[in-house]
Amino acid sequence: MRALIAGDAAVERQRIRSALSLLGFTEILETQNGKEAFDAIIFSTSTPSKSIGLVVADWGGANMSGYELLKSVRADARSRNMAFIMLVDEQKKDDIRAAAAAGVDECIVKPPMPHLFRERLTHILLRRIAMVRKDVDAYFDQVDLAMEAPETEMGQRRKAEEFSRRFLALGDVAPFSVQPELEVGKTFMRFRFYGDAEKLLRKVIASDFGAVEAHQLLSQALKALGKIPQSIKELEIALQAQPESADITQKLGEAYLRDGKYPQAIEYLGKAVWLFARDLRRAMEAKGQNSLGRAKFEHGEAENDQSLQEEGIGNMNKAVELDPDMVSAYYNLMVAYQKTGLKLKAMEMFERAHQIEPKDAEGWVEMGKVYLNRDESQKALFAFKKADQLSEGTFEVYEEAALALYRSKMFRESLYFIEKAKKINPSDKFSYNLCGVIYRTMGDRHAAVMEYQRAAQLDPNDAAIIFNLGVAYFKASQEDKSLEYFRKAKTLDPSLTEVDKYLEMLGEHAGG
Repeated sequence: MRALIAGDAAVERQRIRSALSLLGFTEILETQNGKEAFDAIIFSTSTPSKSIGLVVADWGGANMSGYELLKSVRADARSRNMAFIMLVDEQKKDDIRAAAAAGVDECIVKPPMPHLFRERLTHILLRRIAMVRKDVDAYFDQVDLAMEAPETEMGQRRKAEEFSRRFLALGDVAPFSVQPELEVGKTFMRFRFYGDAEKLLRKVIASDFGAVEAHQLLSQALKALGKIPQSIKELEIALQAQPESADITQKLGEAYLRDGKYPQAIEYLGKAVWLFARDLRRAMEAKGQNSLGRAKFEHGEAENDQSLQEEGIGNMNKAVELDPDMVSAYYNLMVAYQKTGLKLKAMEMFERAHQIEPKDAEGWVEMGKVYLNRDESQKALFAFKKADQLSEGTFEVYEEAALALYRSKMFRESLYFIEKAKKINPSDKFSYNLCGVIYRTMGDRHAAVMEYQRAAQLDPNDAAIIFNLGVAYFKASQEDKSLEYFRKAKTLDPSLTEVDKYLEMLGEHAGG
C-alpha cells in the first residue's frame, strides 16, 4: 500500500511516516512541496500497481501549497478519488473550512498525533464503503433475485465481482482494516454465493482471528450451506469475544437447538432472553422465548419430564404475548398442545396462526407446517412456494420445507425443495440422505442407492447414512453389499440396534 507525505518539515514527515508504517503502508513517498507531490501523484496513476492510496499534506509550503495541491488533485480525473488528509494549525479555523470545501477527506491539527491517523483513516474508509454499499442496495432494490430465472446467474456473478473489486480497492485507504473484505463477504451472501463467502471469510479469519464480525458472518454462511456443526463453532468463537452480545447468544442457542443439544440450547437461549429483556428489545425477546420454549418442550419430551414440557409451553405463550404475529410460536404451541392431549387449545392456536399473513420466508414455512398439521396440503404448498420466493436461496428454508413435506408423505413435493437445497450446497449430506429415504419409500431402489452413495462419500463415518445405504442394497436384493454396509455401520456405532435384525436375516440367508 502506497502513501505520499508532502511538507517542508523533515521531523514532521518522519513522525507521519512512522505512524503510517504501523498502519500497514508498505511504501511511503516524501516530497518537500506540493509541486513535487502532484507530479509524483500523476506519475503513479499511469501504473495501477504503483498508484498512491493516501496523500497527507501540510496546509502551507512554497512552490504549490498543500491547499493548492488538494485543489489540483481533486480537479484532475486521474487523481480526484485519492484519499487526502490535510495538516492544519488549530487556530486557523478558516483553513479547515476551506479544505472541506475543496474536498479534503479529513483534517488533523498539528502536531499530528499517531493515533489520529488510524481514527481518521477509519472514518474515510467507512464513508467510502457506505458509497459502494449504497450502489449495492440500489441494485437489489431493482432486481428481485428470488424471482429471476437461473440463466441470469452469470450476470449476477459479474455484478457481485464488480462490487467486490470496488470494496477491495478501498483497502488502499486503510490497509490495517479487514472491513472491505467483510463487505465483500456480505455482498456474496446477498447474492446467495455462500460458498464464495465462506472461502473469503476464512481468509479474513486466517489473517485476523480476532475479527468478531468475520466469525459471525462465516457462521451465517455455514448455516445457509447446511454446515451446522461448523456454524456453531464460529458462533462460539464470536461469543468468547463478545460474551454480552444478545444476538450472538441467541444464534448460538438456536444452533444448539437445531443440532438437538437441548441442555446447551436452554442455557444460551435463557441467557439471550434475559439480555433482550434488559435491553428492552421486545421483538427479539419474543423470538428468544419461542426458541427457549421449544427447546424445553422437546427436551422434556425426550426425558419424559412433564414439568419441563409445561415450562416450555409457558415460554411459548410468553412469546405470543410479546409478539402476537409470530406464526412459529403458534405452530410450536399447536404441536405442544396436541402432544399433551389439549386438542381445543391446539385448535385455538391453529385459528390464531391462520389469521396471520407472514412477511418473511421463515414465517411462511411455519404457516406451511400449520396447514400440513391440519391436512390442508394445497394451502401448505402455497405457503412453501411463498417461502421459496422470499427466501433469497436460504438452505434452511428449503430444508425445513422438505422435511415437513416428507413427514406428511408428500414425497414428490419434498424432492422439489431438496433439489433447491442441493443447488445451494452440493456438498451437504442432508439433501442426499433425505433423497435416499424418499426414493426408498417410493420403491425406487436404484435411485435410493445412488443418493445414499453420494451422502456416504461426503461423510463416510456417519453410521446412520451407512445403515441407510445397507438397507437400500438389502431392498435391492444385493445382500453381499448390504452386509458390508451393515457391518460398517455397526462398527461405527455399536449402539445402532436397528442393524441387528438385518444382520440376523442376512445370517439366515447365508446359512441357507
